[in-house]
Amino acid sequence: MLPDDPDLTNEEPGDDSDPDLAPADFDADRKKHPAGWLPERAGRKEPVHFFVEEPNPNAAVSPFEDKRYGAFRKQMAWALGVGVVGTMLISILFWFRPTTLFFEEPLEAAAGEAPDPTPGPSPGLSPVQARQLQLDTLREQLRESQINRSWPTIDQLARAVLKMEPDDGEAWHALGWVLEKNGSHDEAAEAYGKAAKANFLRPQALLKRATMLRAQNKFPEAIKDMEESVRLDPDGVVAPNLLLVCKIQAGRAEEVRSEIKNFEMAGVIANADRYLLGKAALELHDGNFKAAAITLGEFRQQVSPALYAALVQDRFFDPFRSSPDVQFFLIIP
Repeated sequence: MLPDDPDLTNEEPGDDSDPDLAPADFDADRKKHPAGWLPERAGRKEPVHFFVEEPNPNAAVSPFEDKRYGAFRKQMAWALGVGVVGTMLISILFWFRPTTLFFEEPLEAAAGEAPDPTPGPSPGLSPVQARQLQLDTLREQLRESQINRSWPTIDQLARAVLKMEPDDGEAWHALGWVLEKNGSHDEAAEAYGKAAKANFLRPQALLKRATMLRAQNKFPEAIKDMEESVRLDPDGVVAPNLLLVCKIQAGRAEEVRSEIKNFEMAGVIANADRYLLGKAALELHDGNFKAAAITLGEFRQQVSPALYAALVQDRFFDPFRSSPDVQFFLIIP
Protein backbone atom coordinates (compact mmCIF):
# COMPACT_ATOMS: atom_id res chain seq x y z
CA MET A 1 0.00 0.00 0.00
CA LEU A 2 1.29 3.51 -0.92
CA PRO A 3 2.34 5.92 1.80
CA ASP A 4 0.07 8.78 2.68
CA ASP A 5 1.56 11.48 0.46
CA PRO A 6 -0.79 14.30 -0.44
CA ASP A 7 1.11 15.04 -3.65
CA LEU A 8 0.58 11.48 -4.85
CA THR A 9 -2.79 10.56 -3.38
CA ASN A 10 -4.49 13.58 -4.99
CA GLU A 11 -3.78 12.48 -8.54
CA GLU A 12 -5.97 13.81 -11.24
CA PRO A 13 -8.20 11.35 -13.09
CA GLY A 14 -6.65 9.88 -16.16
CA ASP A 15 -3.10 10.14 -14.87
CA ASP A 16 -0.94 7.33 -16.25
CA SER A 17 1.64 7.28 -13.46
CA ASP A 18 3.76 4.18 -13.18
CA PRO A 19 2.73 2.29 -10.04
CA ASP A 20 6.13 0.62 -9.94
CA LEU A 21 7.96 3.94 -9.50
CA ALA A 22 8.29 4.91 -5.86
CA PRO A 23 6.42 8.12 -5.03
CA ALA A 24 9.34 9.16 -2.87
CA ASP A 25 11.50 9.29 -5.96
CA PHE A 26 9.05 11.59 -7.68
CA ASP A 27 8.79 13.81 -4.67
CA ALA A 28 12.54 13.95 -4.18
CA ASP A 29 13.08 14.77 -7.84
CA ARG A 30 10.47 17.49 -7.70
CA LYS A 31 12.00 19.05 -4.64
CA LYS A 32 15.48 18.81 -6.11
CA HIS A 33 14.44 20.54 -9.30
CA PRO A 34 11.52 22.76 -8.45
CA ALA A 35 11.84 24.83 -11.59
CA GLY A 36 12.57 22.01 -14.00
CA TRP A 37 10.40 19.06 -13.01
CA LEU A 38 7.33 17.90 -14.91
CA PRO A 39 5.30 14.79 -14.70
CA GLU A 40 6.21 12.03 -17.09
CA ARG A 41 5.01 12.24 -20.65
CA ALA A 42 2.06 10.16 -21.74
CA GLY A 43 3.12 6.75 -22.97
CA ARG A 44 6.60 6.82 -21.34
CA LYS A 45 7.64 5.01 -18.21
CA GLU A 46 10.37 7.36 -17.00
CA PRO A 47 10.02 10.97 -15.83
CA VAL A 48 11.20 13.70 -18.18
CA HIS A 49 13.31 16.52 -16.81
CA PHE A 50 14.27 19.76 -18.51
CA PHE A 51 16.48 22.38 -16.99
CA VAL A 52 16.43 26.15 -17.47
CA GLU A 53 19.69 27.85 -16.49
CA GLU A 54 18.92 30.83 -14.34
CA PRO A 55 21.29 33.84 -14.33
CA ASN A 56 23.78 33.84 -11.53
CA PRO A 57 24.16 37.28 -9.97
CA ASN A 58 27.49 36.28 -8.47
CA ALA A 59 29.09 35.37 -11.82
CA ALA A 60 32.05 37.48 -13.03
CA VAL A 61 31.27 40.10 -15.67
CA SER A 62 32.82 39.37 -19.08
CA PRO A 63 35.56 41.88 -19.99
CA PHE A 64 33.84 42.43 -23.32
CA GLU A 65 30.78 43.67 -21.46
CA ASP A 66 32.76 45.98 -19.21
CA LYS A 67 32.50 49.68 -20.14
CA ARG A 68 36.06 50.29 -19.06
CA TYR A 69 37.27 47.61 -21.47
CA GLY A 70 35.26 49.24 -24.29
CA ALA A 71 37.11 52.53 -23.76
CA PHE A 72 40.41 50.65 -23.73
CA ARG A 73 39.53 49.02 -27.05
CA LYS A 74 38.83 52.43 -28.61
CA GLN A 75 42.20 53.74 -27.41
CA MET A 76 43.97 50.69 -28.84
CA ALA A 77 42.17 51.12 -32.18
CA TRP A 78 43.22 54.79 -32.39
CA ALA A 79 46.81 53.92 -31.56
CA LEU A 80 46.88 51.17 -34.19
CA GLY A 81 45.38 53.49 -36.83
CA VAL A 82 47.89 56.25 -36.10
CA GLY A 83 50.74 53.76 -36.33
CA VAL A 84 49.58 52.40 -39.70
CA VAL A 85 49.12 55.88 -41.19
CA GLY A 86 52.51 57.01 -39.91
CA THR A 87 54.22 53.98 -41.40
CA MET A 88 52.58 54.63 -44.78
CA LEU A 89 53.67 58.30 -44.78
CA ILE A 90 57.26 57.37 -43.93
CA SER A 91 57.27 54.76 -46.71
CA ILE A 92 55.95 57.27 -49.26
CA LEU A 93 58.51 59.90 -48.28
CA PHE A 94 61.32 57.35 -48.49
CA TRP A 95 60.12 56.08 -51.89
CA PHE A 96 59.98 59.57 -53.41
CA ARG A 97 63.18 60.83 -51.82
CA PRO A 98 65.09 63.25 -54.14
CA THR A 99 68.18 61.99 -55.91
CA THR A 100 70.59 63.56 -58.32
CA LEU A 101 69.32 61.19 -61.02
CA PHE A 102 65.84 62.74 -61.16
CA PHE A 103 66.53 66.34 -60.18
CA GLU A 104 68.63 68.83 -62.09
CA GLU A 105 69.83 70.46 -58.86
CA PRO A 106 70.70 67.92 -56.15
CA LEU A 107 70.19 68.68 -52.49
CA GLU A 108 73.91 69.10 -51.88
CA ALA A 109 74.08 71.84 -54.51
CA ALA A 110 71.16 73.63 -52.88
CA ALA A 111 73.06 73.57 -49.60
CA GLY A 112 76.08 75.15 -51.25
CA GLU A 113 78.16 71.96 -51.56
CA ALA A 114 79.36 70.78 -54.96
CA PRO A 115 78.11 67.19 -55.47
CA ASP A 116 80.45 64.53 -56.74
CA PRO A 117 78.67 62.40 -59.36
CA THR A 118 81.41 59.76 -59.28
CA PRO A 119 80.09 56.61 -57.58
CA GLY A 120 81.96 55.41 -54.53
CA PRO A 121 84.20 52.34 -54.53
CA SER A 122 82.51 48.96 -54.42
CA PRO A 123 83.73 46.41 -51.87
CA GLY A 124 85.03 43.08 -53.11
CA LEU A 125 86.28 44.38 -56.48
CA SER A 126 89.75 45.04 -57.73
CA PRO A 127 90.70 48.67 -58.47
CA VAL A 128 90.36 48.04 -62.21
CA GLN A 129 86.94 46.45 -61.81
CA ALA A 130 85.75 49.18 -59.45
CA ARG A 131 86.87 51.89 -61.88
CA GLN A 132 85.10 50.20 -64.79
CA LEU A 133 81.92 49.84 -62.73
CA GLN A 134 82.01 53.55 -61.84
CA LEU A 135 82.53 54.48 -65.48
CA ASP A 136 79.67 52.28 -66.68
CA THR A 137 77.36 53.75 -64.04
CA LEU A 138 78.20 57.30 -65.09
CA ARG A 139 77.62 56.48 -68.75
CA GLU A 140 74.25 54.95 -67.99
CA GLN A 141 73.21 58.02 -66.00
CA LEU A 142 74.46 60.23 -68.82
CA ARG A 143 72.28 58.44 -71.38
CA GLU A 144 69.27 58.70 -69.11
CA SER A 145 69.81 62.42 -68.52
CA GLN A 146 70.00 63.02 -72.29
CA ILE A 147 66.61 61.35 -72.70
CA ASN A 148 65.19 63.67 -70.03
CA ARG A 149 66.89 66.76 -71.57
CA SER A 150 68.35 67.66 -68.17
CA TRP A 151 71.07 70.01 -69.40
CA PRO A 152 72.86 70.75 -66.08
CA THR A 153 72.95 67.04 -65.27
CA ILE A 154 74.23 66.18 -68.77
CA ASP A 155 77.02 68.72 -68.40
CA GLN A 156 77.94 67.42 -64.94
CA LEU A 157 77.93 63.73 -65.88
CA ALA A 158 79.76 64.26 -69.19
CA ARG A 159 82.56 66.08 -67.43
CA ALA A 160 82.72 63.36 -64.77
CA VAL A 161 83.11 60.69 -67.47
CA LEU A 162 85.78 62.72 -69.27
CA LYS A 163 87.65 63.13 -66.00
CA MET A 164 87.97 59.34 -65.85
CA GLU A 165 88.18 58.69 -69.61
CA PRO A 166 89.42 61.75 -71.56
CA ASP A 167 88.85 60.10 -74.97
CA ASP A 168 85.25 59.03 -74.39
CA GLY A 169 83.46 59.99 -77.62
CA GLU A 170 79.95 59.62 -76.17
CA ALA A 171 80.73 62.06 -73.36
CA TRP A 172 82.27 64.57 -75.79
CA HIS A 173 79.19 64.35 -78.00
CA ALA A 174 76.88 64.94 -75.02
CA LEU A 175 79.00 67.85 -73.82
CA GLY A 176 78.93 69.39 -77.31
CA TRP A 177 75.14 69.16 -77.24
CA VAL A 178 75.00 71.13 -73.99
CA LEU A 179 77.46 73.73 -75.25
CA GLU A 180 75.44 74.10 -78.46
CA LYS A 181 72.28 74.75 -76.42
CA ASN A 182 74.16 77.35 -74.39
CA GLY A 183 75.29 79.15 -77.55
CA SER A 184 78.99 78.31 -77.08
CA HIS A 185 79.55 77.45 -80.75
CA ASP A 186 83.34 77.48 -80.59
CA GLU A 187 83.50 75.07 -77.62
CA ALA A 188 80.70 72.95 -79.06
CA ALA A 189 82.59 72.58 -82.36
CA GLU A 190 85.65 71.44 -80.43
CA ALA A 191 83.62 68.90 -78.44
CA TYR A 192 81.95 67.50 -81.56
CA GLY A 193 85.35 67.27 -83.24
CA LYS A 194 86.70 65.16 -80.37
CA ALA A 195 83.63 62.93 -80.57
CA ALA A 196 84.24 62.41 -84.30
CA LYS A 197 87.91 61.71 -83.62
CA ALA A 198 86.85 58.98 -81.17
CA ASN A 199 84.62 57.51 -83.95
CA PHE A 200 81.44 58.03 -81.96
CA LEU A 201 78.66 58.58 -84.53
CA ARG A 202 81.30 60.08 -86.78
CA PRO A 203 79.04 61.19 -89.69
CA GLN A 204 76.61 62.89 -87.32
CA ALA A 205 79.37 64.40 -85.19
CA LEU A 206 81.04 65.88 -88.28
CA LEU A 207 77.73 67.33 -89.46
CA LYS A 208 77.14 68.88 -86.03
CA ARG A 209 80.62 70.37 -85.98
CA ALA A 210 80.00 71.78 -89.47
CA THR A 211 76.83 73.42 -88.18
CA MET A 212 78.78 75.06 -85.36
CA LEU A 213 81.46 76.21 -87.81
CA ARG A 214 78.80 77.71 -90.10
CA ALA A 215 77.44 79.66 -87.11
CA GLN A 216 80.92 81.24 -86.90
CA ASN A 217 81.07 81.86 -90.68
CA LYS A 218 83.88 79.31 -91.03
CA PHE A 219 82.49 77.93 -94.28
CA PRO A 220 85.61 76.22 -95.73
CA GLU A 221 86.06 74.09 -92.59
CA ALA A 222 82.34 73.38 -92.51
CA ILE A 223 82.32 72.26 -96.15
CA LYS A 224 85.20 69.90 -95.46
CA ASP A 225 83.31 68.26 -92.55
CA MET A 226 80.13 67.97 -94.61
CA GLU A 227 81.90 66.34 -97.53
CA GLU A 228 83.43 63.79 -95.16
CA SER A 229 80.00 63.16 -93.60
CA VAL A 230 78.48 62.55 -97.06
CA ARG A 231 81.31 60.17 -97.91
CA LEU A 232 80.74 58.17 -94.71
CA ASP A 233 76.94 58.19 -95.07
CA PRO A 234 76.12 58.41 -98.80
CA ASP A 235 72.44 57.56 -98.22
CA GLY A 236 71.83 60.48 -95.90
CA VAL A 237 69.53 63.37 -96.72
CA VAL A 238 70.60 66.14 -94.35
CA ALA A 239 74.29 66.42 -95.19
CA PRO A 240 73.94 66.51 -99.04
CA ASN A 241 71.28 69.25 -98.91
CA LEU A 242 73.08 71.35 -96.31
CA LEU A 243 76.37 70.89 -98.19
CA LEU A 244 74.91 72.70 -101.21
CA VAL A 245 73.47 75.40 -98.93
CA CYS A 246 76.85 75.85 -97.25
CA LYS A 247 78.58 76.16 -100.63
CA ILE A 248 76.15 78.92 -101.59
CA GLN A 249 76.97 80.69 -98.32
CA ALA A 250 80.67 80.31 -99.08
CA GLY A 251 80.23 82.11 -102.44
CA ARG A 252 80.34 78.97 -104.57
CA ALA A 253 76.87 79.30 -106.12
CA GLU A 254 78.08 78.50 -109.65
CA GLU A 255 79.57 75.26 -108.44
CA VAL A 256 76.21 74.34 -106.89
CA ARG A 257 74.41 75.23 -110.10
CA SER A 258 76.71 72.93 -112.08
CA GLU A 259 76.23 70.05 -109.64
CA ILE A 260 72.44 70.32 -109.74
CA LYS A 261 72.45 70.49 -113.57
CA ASN A 262 74.64 67.41 -113.83
CA PHE A 263 72.43 65.57 -111.38
CA GLU A 264 69.26 66.41 -113.35
CA MET A 265 70.88 65.34 -116.63
CA ALA A 266 71.78 61.99 -115.09
CA GLY A 267 68.05 61.38 -114.46
CA VAL A 268 68.53 59.80 -111.05
CA ILE A 269 64.99 60.45 -109.89
CA ALA A 270 65.13 58.05 -106.92
CA ASN A 271 67.60 60.25 -105.05
CA ALA A 272 66.17 63.60 -106.16
CA ASP A 273 65.20 64.55 -102.62
CA ARG A 274 68.88 64.66 -101.63
CA TYR A 275 69.44 67.84 -103.68
CA LEU A 276 66.03 69.51 -103.77
CA LEU A 277 66.66 71.71 -100.75
CA GLY A 278 70.00 72.83 -102.23
CA LYS A 279 68.25 73.63 -105.49
CA ALA A 280 65.60 75.68 -103.62
CA ALA A 281 68.38 77.53 -101.79
CA LEU A 282 70.03 78.35 -105.13
CA GLU A 283 66.74 79.66 -106.52
CA LEU A 284 66.28 81.83 -103.45
CA HIS A 285 69.83 83.09 -103.88
CA ASP A 286 69.00 84.00 -107.49
CA GLY A 287 65.78 85.78 -106.42
CA ASN A 288 63.51 83.32 -108.22
CA PHE A 289 61.03 82.94 -105.37
CA LYS A 290 58.22 81.33 -107.38
CA ALA A 291 60.51 78.55 -108.64
CA ALA A 292 61.85 78.13 -105.10
CA ALA A 293 58.28 77.69 -103.79
CA ILE A 294 57.68 74.89 -106.31
CA THR A 295 60.94 73.16 -105.39
CA LEU A 296 60.22 73.45 -101.66
CA GLY A 297 56.78 71.93 -102.24
CA GLU A 298 58.33 68.94 -104.06
CA PHE A 299 60.90 68.49 -101.31
CA ARG A 300 58.20 68.68 -98.66
CA GLN A 301 56.31 65.81 -100.31
CA GLN A 302 59.34 63.52 -100.49
CA VAL A 303 60.67 63.76 -96.91
CA SER A 304 59.08 63.29 -93.52
CA PRO A 305 57.46 66.31 -91.82
CA ALA A 306 59.98 66.15 -88.96
CA LEU A 307 62.96 66.17 -91.34
CA TYR A 308 61.49 68.99 -93.43
CA ALA A 309 60.83 71.10 -90.32
CA ALA A 310 64.38 70.53 -89.08
CA LEU A 311 65.98 71.51 -92.41
CA VAL A 312 63.97 74.66 -93.10
CA GLN A 313 65.00 75.96 -89.68
CA ASP A 314 68.50 76.50 -91.06
CA ARG A 315 69.59 80.10 -90.62
CA PHE A 316 70.23 80.41 -94.36
CA PHE A 317 66.47 80.77 -94.90
CA ASP A 318 65.91 83.47 -92.27
CA PRO A 319 66.12 86.43 -94.71
CA PHE A 320 63.52 84.84 -97.00
CA ARG A 321 60.82 83.90 -94.47
CA SER A 322 58.90 87.15 -94.97
CA SER A 323 58.60 86.70 -98.76
CA PRO A 324 54.95 86.03 -99.73
CA ASP A 325 55.88 83.42 -102.35
CA VAL A 326 57.81 81.13 -100.01
CA GLN A 327 56.48 82.18 -96.61
CA PHE A 328 54.14 79.20 -96.42
CA PHE A 329 57.00 76.73 -96.98
CA LEU A 330 59.44 78.39 -94.57
CA ILE A 331 57.19 78.71 -91.54
CA ILE A 332 58.91 77.18 -88.52
CA PRO A 333 56.44 74.86 -86.79
